[in-house]
Amino acid sequence: MDYPIQVLNDPETRRYIDGTAFHMYEGKVEAISEVQKAHPDKNLYFTEQWVGAPGDFPNDLKWHVRTLIIGATRNWCRNVIEWNLASDPKQDPHTDGGCTECLGAITIDGNSVIRNPAYYIIAHASKFISPGSVRIKSNIPENLPNVAFKTGRRKWS
Repeated sequence: MDYPIQVLNDPETRRYIDGTAFHMYEGKVEAISEVQKAHPDKNLYFTEQWVGAPGDFPNDLKWHVRTLIIGATRNWCRNVIEWNLASDPKQDPHTDGGCTECLGAITIDGNSVIRNPAYYIIAHASKFISPGSVRIKSNIPENLPNVAFKTGRRKWS
């Protein structure tokens, strides 16, 4: 968290910065709040976390919902993006040196489409968090991670 805070501390540089993007490859998601505390006027975005092929549906769903959907949004992130959107059965295409084990949210094999853990992770959240929703305060009862949003535009079905 030192790097984004250091960059945003520079008055000339910060004029051109909307916010900071995060990936969850080191540290804990709660650390993102350090940037918000230092610069509450800047946006925070969670822009990448991968699901490793071949996927472990129950554990991937549990970890990603708890850590990203709940954790990143509780720590001021305006979004959560799973990496990557689509791949073939060999996790292609990807750039040279890129992730060779990143399971797409969907796997496309000819005319066949397979929905993978990231698809259901994002689907689970987007079912209840519509565009324009605002995160509101909620408490954390022991052993029940949660996040709450206020939205007035969606009719529940």
